[in-house]
Amino acid sequence: MFHTSIPIAKKPILGRRDRKQDTFRPMYIQKGVISSAKGSAYLEMQNTKLICAIYGPKQSTTGNSQIQIICEQVDLQIKETLEDCILLDQFAKTLLEIHFYILEDDGSIESSAINCACMALMDASIPMKDMITSCTICSNNLVDPTKQEEVFSKQKLIISMYPTLQHIAQVTQIGNMDIHSYMDAMELAMDGCKHIHSQLCCQTS
Repeated sequence: MFHTSIPIAKKPILGRRDRKQDTFRPMYIQKGVISSAKGSAYLEMQNTKLICAIYGPKQSTTGNSQIQIICEQVDLQIKETLEDCILLDQFAKTLLEIHFYILEDDGSIESSAINCACMALMDASIPMKDMITSCTICSNNLVDPTKQEEVFSKQKLIISMYPTLQHIAQVTQIGNMDIHSYMDAMELAMDGCKHIHSQLCCQTS
């Protein structure tokens, strides 16, 4: 169990009428929230709230370098994305544990987990290819959807990318899209990743 002094207060749920189609919910992020971890971060997008904590690197029992994701609520593709991001070859025969604590899920949890992990990895001074950021798009090109918007959406696109390198790391598509809808969603998601990158950079400056 972790200990953190961050006050977790539930905010009223705001509908899409309170923000434009292509805008994010306000983001709050804080590094170093778990003193016992190598690195950690807390991320809040209104009522989506989570903590990521990094433990290790430590000796691997398998003899191979590996990442272990500890959280039942986090998708396997997040592990694949982080494995691509982290320079594992600099940690010979070691294990890096990445713990996620989902405090509240009000949508876009996959992207929020990637963005939170990026800050936690930086806090832990773990070498990466580049800062990695993620953005979720739902039907009708809704950026950063809430849980309710995800439930009523027939399509969802999640991308993770390295904004500085201009390289896409992972794309997840749920539901069918025609080519024009797909390209529009990709463009919005890439712009969203760059927006998140600028916000994360403000936290490291």
